[in-house]
Amino acid sequence: MGATAEAAYKRIAILGPRAILAQIDPWDVETINEAADAAEKLLASLPKPPGVADLQPAGDPWQESWLRGDPLREGSAAVLARLAQRSDAPSVAAFAAELRGQHYE
Repeated sequence: MGATAEAAYKRIAILGPRAILAQIDPWDVETINEAADAAEKLLASLPKPPGVADLQPAGDPWQESWLRGDPLREGSAAVLARLAQRSDAPSVAAFAAELRGQHYE
């Protein structure tokens, strides 16, 4: 079939959460919060080998950043900041600086 362990991991990473979400019934705030609390308890009980605790998905700092902020917003602000520094395209730089000033400062 040509399926590799990496391909299987990707499938599980993509479809696993969807399979869990499909089990939530009824789909209301209370039930979703209960499911989220149960998932957090299960994640907290996962063993984390010494030295790799921050590398596993449950402790991945980048993934957990979604709980603390908005990576898409932060990335957009960084791109606009970089574009605003362009000296080869003054009109692009001015437009990016204006957008960044309006939406991210």
